[in-house]
Amino acid sequence: MKRFCQNMAALCALILPAFGCSLGSDAEIPIPSSAAPELLSVEVVSETAVDFEFSAPVRRAQVSFEPSLKIASIGEGRTVRVLLGQSLEPGAQVSALILAEDERGNAFSETAFFEMAAAEGEEPPAPEGGGEPGSEDGPQEEGGCQDGEGPSDCGESQEPPAPGSGDEPGSGDGPQDEGGAAWAPWLVINELRTEFNGNASSLNRVEFVEMKALSAGNLDGLQMRIYRSGGGAAPATFDFPYRAVAAGEFVVLYLRSQANREIDTSPAAHNFWREGATSVINQNSAVYALDRDGRVLSAVMLSSSADPAWWDASSRRSLAAVAGFLHEQGAWKSASGGAATPADAVGVSGIGSRVITLSVSRDEGAPPSGTAADWYISAAVTPGMPNSPERH
Repeated sequence: MKRFCQNMAALCALILPAFGCSLGSDAEIPIPSSAAPELLSVEVVSETAVDFEFSAPVRRAQVSFEPSLKIASIGEGRTVRVLLGQSLEPGAQVSALILAEDERGNAFSETAFFEMAAAEGEEPPAPEGGGEPGSEDGPQEEGGCQDGEGPSDCGESQEPPAPGSGDEPGSGDGPQDEGGAAWAPWLVINELRTEFNGNASSLNRVEFVEMKALSAGNLDGLQMRIYRSGGGAAPATFDFPYRAVAAGEFVVLYLRSQANREIDTSPAAHNFWREGATSVINQNSAVYALDRDGRVLSAVMLSSSADPAWWDASSRRSLAAVAGFLHEQGAWKSASGGAATPADAVGVSGIGSRVITLSVSRDEGAPPSGTAADWYISAAVTPGMPNSPERH
């Protein structure tokens, strides 16, 4: 019996780290860590492929490069392979911002730096700033400039960055975040009002699309597109100007102009106005935002009917085509993961005649899933502020 107990004790000592073991006492059960996945390594696989290895599987990854690089596709899993639509130049030094979700749907971000190996016989480019041997093309003196060269040849009087280049901090009105000026922010569409009250008084309330920034960045080059029933095959668009935003801030696009622009606006938000007086959105619409490379950042589809044939009508046929496009982009889908039908859009028939006092709102406490499950009809309209949790 004594030998049996000794053997059991030895066995427990071996398996305790993995499973826990007890002889007459409660064993401690390991609890999985809830920390976000960590970026372990970056490997340049080829001129058009870069692998980002994480400590745990990730999904819905978005990647922005500086200098900007065209992206063909982004994978998922522990190793996220990014296929480029262009070749990396030998010696190129690149920074990457990765925005993704873990398996529990928690959003996180990572920043990485890597360098494409220089071709044989070539020296990698020197860091910006000049003053180092070999930082200019052609033979150089150790002191920097060649005889007879002016200051501009030595990098002393370089042209300032053009607006929208991502290198000019502090441009634009409203709150700024210079640290994120080079990146396109990760935005999610957060709230919509689909109707205009048509009143010429000072109580006008216009349609709007609100977005929330999940990361810092610059709006320059981003575009909003809106398809609505009866609007034809072409969308209404709005191109955002150079404007830095911080994580957690709101961006509100009002969809028609009016004299009194203080109505509904929040001074803490980034407010923009689309010129014109015609309607560009209604209760049968598809709304999505594109980044600088034409990828969909966020989308939402609205429908006043769940009838499968609802989008077959000529006035709403464009919505079916947009649903297919958004499914291909991984931006909007059915609950089962397929292309959306009218039943998979956010149902807005419950708004009825209260289109000015009710809004279509996203559940800000849940990670974006790209489905109608994220959305509800709110009992209050809150452009530029957190959504009301009170549901209609």
